[in-house]
Amino acid sequence: MSVREIAQVEEPLMWRRVFPGRVEQVRNVRQLVAVLLADEPCVDDVVLAASELFGNACAHTRSGEPGGLVVVDVRKGHGGAAIAVTDQGGATEPRCGQADGLGERGRGLLIVQATAAGWSWYGDQTARTVTAVFR
Repeated sequence: MSVREIAQVEEPLMWRRVFPGRVEQVRNVRQLVAVLLADEPCVDDVVLAASELFGNACAHTRSGEPGGLVVVDVRKGHGGAAIAVTDQGGATEPRCGQADGLGERGRGLLIVQATAAGWSWYGDQTARTVTAVFR
């Protein structure tokens, strides 16, 4: 189910919140998603994806610089949910990489890809949005 399909479902719900682009805010992002989607079977996967996408925005874009911001959108419709994270852009594009052995880096989008029904991104060096859709 795509974000467009969720948006076309009868009575879809959407919430948006802007967070400072600091890694310490990941906890608040997780809590927000968990509360908003508490009755969805996919809530744990969406919370995990939100955490990974927010962390990537802080680590790899201008959103992680002093004064940077990250926008988190949560969408819910019958049969699905979606998380979209918009950052302030940067020099690199989102892509599934390779994990660095036993290290902690390189797994974020691999995890999103493994848990979501689909994911995509759009934007450029000034702003990018990464969206993951769940059934």
